[in-house]
Amino acid sequence: MTLDLSDLLLSVSKPIVDDLRRDSSHGRVLEICNGYDYPEVYGSCFQEKFTMMYLGRFYPGIYPDNLFAAYVELIDEGRLPADCVIKIVGNPLKIDIPDALRSNVVELPIVDHDEAVRMSIEECDALLMIYSRRAGRKGVYSGKLLDYLATNKPILAISDPGDVVCYLLGHTGAGYAVDEDDIPAIKRAVMECYDLWLNKRAMPRDWDRIKEFRRSRQVGILLDYLAENMPGAAGRAAYNKS
Repeated sequence: MTLDLSDLLLSVSKPIVDDLRRDSSHGRVLEICNGYDYPEVYGSCFQEKFTMMYLGRFYPGIYPDNLFAAYVELIDEGRLPADCVIKIVGNPLKIDIPDALRSNVVELPIVDHDEAVRMSIEECDALLMIYSRRAGRKGVYSGKLLDYLATNKPILAISDPGDVVCYLLGHTGAGYAVDEDDIPAIKRAVMECYDLWLNKRAMPRDWDRIKEFRRSRQVGILLDYLAENMPGAAGRAAYNKS
């Protein structure tokens, strides 16, 4: 089979690694995540109005509908200020914005990666990730989640709370993972982020664990494996990397 034509298989998360190891005859599989490649941000900045940000496009079956529903309820209940903001950056697809949130949702054009990182650090108070368990298999990270990790902003991941995203956020202390269909849980997580903004506090991240997801460290895992198991390949990889 195709898997057996390789010397080494790579994947981005443990559940997929486990599947590949089981399905291949040689079992040589490594977990190498995408990671982030900007300096960790230890300071905090806060917007004048509480602002959450989603960076990137939505995909079929992945929409912010329940997030919007939670926001509408929180504003109606007086728990969120009426002028709070949701910024959506770089999504070319039409999304349904409730009339009650027309003045709260700001849609911005696509930006390059460096600008997206800058905006995530300087122009919001919390970062959003939305990934439907109905849109794909378990074990899938969103690239934006790993890009968010070292911003020092709380991350709200609306996804499968039993999947790798929840483990990563719990492992690093970087945010909250809530079920996409659980609007009360989404509301609670939004309020946790709002409370951090209101009190001008950052989440107490585990920076040592976050640094495991530096892109250079992830590449280092691969180079170490090659050096130990395939010295010739390691030399070529080190040469190409330089």
